[in-house]
Amino acid sequence: MRDADDAVRMLLEYEHWCTDKLARKIEPLAQEQLVRRFAIGHGTLHASLYHLVRVAEKWTDRSRPVPTGVIFKTYPGPGKVTVKTLRDQYRAAAEQMLLNNAALNSVDESARDHAWEIKRNHLIHITTHGMHHRAQIINMLTQLGVKNIVEGGDFGGWANRKVRKLQNG
Repeated sequence: MRDADDAVRMLLEYEHWCTDKLARKIEPLAQEQLVRRFAIGHGTLHASLYHLVRVAEKWTDRSRPVPTGVIFKTYPGPGKVTVKTLRDQYRAAAEQMLLNNAALNSVDESARDHAWEIKRNHLIHITTHGMHHRAQIINMLTQLGVKNIVEGGDFGGWANRKVRKLQNG
């Protein structure tokens, strides 16, 4: 039987998978597509992805057993940070998210206090925040005519596909 801690881990795995799939759709786009203005989210694909990644890094840091105090930097613009760099940063954050979750899960239930709960909630926040901005990014990509965009909120399809794959060996 899966418990709540396992559910958080699965949400974090899905968060990384889905965000990376969308970032892969964004990566080959031309500069004018990355900076095209939309009346949604942070206004452009690049700014929206940057925001999603930086917030994930910030809340990942806050969910560490001992946070490092990562600072949320001002958006530098697409000329200063590439989509590939953002993908790499998110991949590193995603790995840290899973480590943080494992550290939280290793705490004996009798020792789980308010600080423990807040750190776990930081990890859950990353997933709901990411889902919100991925929906905006999907909207922007759709308006640009990009094809075969991943469904940004289909956790059930993703999770059940994993289960079926395990079932079928």
